[in-house]
Amino acid sequence: MDSILVIVPPVAQISGPSLTCFGDTAVFYADFQPATGWVWTVPPGVRTVIFGNNERAFVFDSVGTYTLSDFAFNPCGQDSSSYTFTVAKLLDVQILPKPSKLCFGDSVPLNAVTNGAPRSLLTIDASTTGKPGVMFNLIAHDNLIIDSFACKILTTANQVADINIFQKVGGYQGYELVDSVWTNLGIYSPTTTAINQMLTIPDWIDLTMSPGDTFGFYLTDVDDPVVNLAYSPALTGTIEGTVYATDGVIDYVQGTANNLAPGFAPFGSYIAPRVWNGIVYYHTTAGLHFVWNTGDTTGTINAFPPKDSLYKVTLYNGSGCNSSDSVLIIVNPVPTLTVGPDTTICDGLTYAIPGVTTGAYVIWIPATGLDSPNIAAPHFHYNDSVSYMIIDSDASGCKDTAYLNIGAENCESYIVGSEAFSPNGDGTNDYYTLFANKIASYDIRI
Repeated sequence: MDSILVIVPPVAQISGPSLTCFGDTAVFYADFQPATGWVWTVPPGVRTVIFGNNERAFVFDSVGTYTLSDFAFNPCGQDSSSYTFTVAKLLDVQILPKPSKLCFGDSVPLNAVTNGAPRSLLTIDASTTGKPGVMFNLIAHDNLIIDSFACKILTTANQVADINIFQKVGGYQGYELVDSVWTNLGIYSPTTTAINQMLTIPDWIDLTMSPGDTFGFYLTDVDDPVVNLAYSPALTGTIEGTVYATDGVIDYVQGTANNLAPGFAPFGSYIAPRVWNGIVYYHTTAGLHFVWNTGDTTGTINAFPPKDSLYKVTLYNGSGCNSSDSVLIIVNPVPTLTVGPDTTICDGLTYAIPGVTTGAYVIWIPATGLDSPNIAAPHFHYNDSVSYMIIDSDASGCKDTAYLNIGAENCESYIVGSEAFSPNGDGTNDYYTLFANKIASYDIRI
């Protein structure tokens, strides 16, 4: 009996991850169906590393949002499908400092250091009417670092001139003439960029903003700060104070600029390039949280390991592209040092200090009265009292400290008496007097 292959109309539905981390390989597939072929279409920046009829594996050249599509066909029909997903950058976290050794009983702070998660804010969605202009304010609601900007070129010709980026703390206020309070952050010299294509300034803006800060920016292809900055509802629809884009971390407020002479009202021709559908690229720690293998959830912990211990921190932001760092701390034993109890001796005598140590290096501070201040058991010989601090260390640098007080006193003994006395009651030399030093008892006969 012959077998019969049953073919059904194809279904091109794509399955796969909705988010993958930059540098990872992501696998996407359509359900296998007999006698069916698939044609995959991938956007630029996507490289295929595993080929299959109904399955493909890809790596990605950059972060962003990508859309895959496939076309399925067989003798019973055809179908097509698309699938959109996001490629996110791995977070960056380091433990600093990174101590490799510690002495028993010591502690060390460990800091989880991160530049934050990279983010971008699209100022005006492409499907809406844009707000052209070269200036804008950014208002911070959290700690962040401005990395770069991107804007479409809307000049009357291809953009080849240098781009100057100006910045002012506090932002612009309604209408003003740019002057020395604006700082030129630098000049970017692009290659020829066609009209209406996105131009990205390299990542050297590097400005830190704190919650509540407002910074003003404007871009121009002339190195000339004499520019009228203003809101211009008549020309562009920009209205003072209107937040045209926000992501909860920063607000974007668009303005305009013109190149009329100082004193003119804010109308006239624009200075190129105008910002249209601009993008702000920045880093922020907003939304990030740390988890240590000790259970701590703060950015800094105090490590107090009783033995060799591994400390690990993981940085999360909800994207799934978490990052971790770890440090192994070796705990070295501390050397032990004993030098006996405090004591007092007669001056002029020598005292053998009963010092014992497990360390390799000893130093007595001060060295007064000692025959060798770099051993545990030196000899003391001095005519006065001395208080010592003794530091003992080993090859790993671990230390023990002891203290010793040695007193010295005059131990000479003597007795002195009168050569004669006259006990006749006349008040002169009636008594025989003795003077003694360090004499416990004596016997005298007259």
